[in-house]
Amino acid sequence: MTKYATTPSIAFPFVGDTVGGSHLSTLLLMRELPQLGFRAVALVHDDGPLTSYLTSQGIEFLQTGLPYFDAKKSGIVALARSISIAPQLAAFVKRSDIALIHVNDGRMIATWSFASRLAACPIVVHARHRWAPSRLAYICFRLAHARIAISSYVLDSMPEKLSKKTVVLSNPFETTGIDRDRAREGIAEAIGHTDSPVIAFLGTLTEQKRPSIFLRAAACLSQVIRAQFLVFGRDGNVLCDLKQQTADLGIADFVTFTGFRHDVESLLSGCDLVMAPAINEGHGRVLVEAMLHRVPVIASDSGGHREIIRHRQTGLLVVPDDPEALAKAALEILNDRPFRDAMVNTAWSWANLTFSPTRHAEQVAGLYRKLLKIH
Repeated sequence: MTKYATTPSIAFPFVGDTVGGSHLSTLLLMRELPQLGFRAVALVHDDGPLTSYLTSQGIEFLQTGLPYFDAKKSGIVALARSISIAPQLAAFVKRSDIALIHVNDGRMIATWSFASRLAACPIVVHARHRWAPSRLAYICFRLAHARIAISSYVLDSMPEKLSKKTVVLSNPFETTGIDRDRAREGIAEAIGHTDSPVIAFLGTLTEQKRPSIFLRAAACLSQVIRAQFLVFGRDGNVLCDLKQQTADLGIADFVTFTGFRHDVESLLSGCDLVMAPAINEGHGRVLVEAMLHRVPVIASDSGGHREIIRHRQTGLLVVPDDPEALAKAALEILNDRPFRDAMVNTAWSWANLTFSPTRHAEQVAGLYRKLLKIH
């Protein structure tokens, strides 16, 4: 028997100041939940890029204006902040008839963990990055009624007391259709032409994503072949340095920085190769998206990449922080069409089977039912 007379509401809180892979994965989950007997409610604390994105996609959300955890705080001050805002958040939970809270990033975990306990509302925390030691994070994860890690790489980084009762569920992925001709037209608008191979980097421009390694690999390739290099991603305060690097390397005419684009998925299938030099990725969303768009991938042999790429079957893995190795792998893929086509087909089949949104949602819904005692 279920204790719910109506459809249980699952709250998904977000700060609202960013849009990234975790948001896209969560939105796919939210879309599937009504078919599984749950109502998904997006709660956005602040106006920002996420509200613009949700509006553009026609996704309903509630902009709460509620206080949230400030990531700049640390130690006892951070703990005090999380506790101090809990009563207001708990009151919101109670009057909104929320059955369960599902949080997907560090700030939301710190914001809602104490409030969930105060409101006697179960909370699920979703670990999407390697564990960063923090007393507050440890307390919040211990307070969770259930924990999900997006990869074994993330799980293995967690303290033993937390990892024991954490389940690993791969992120969901979906493509909206592959139209290479239209994608090439979109890329041509960005760079002026598409009469040479297009090699892409996707991700926020931060040191961890290693965009500088991508540019150094681009410089190596430019000595051998004529190619265009697209850098998709929001600036993480290194864009000026990267543009200077392209000038220093003599490749400024071949590199286009697009900034953040909502339509990046529609352009992806127009690329000839994706290179992901990032290290210590919790999962590697870009790789799966490329596979689903039938674009070959090369990635650093690091972190969650190893759980996605089977070397020489679904992609190529190279030594981290080695632009020459990255360039050599790119040349192999671009110059060997039979090898490239076989790898792309294998990757597409595997990704479709492994990262189905329906499968992911069914697994998460099973967790919800257990916590809410729904039979």
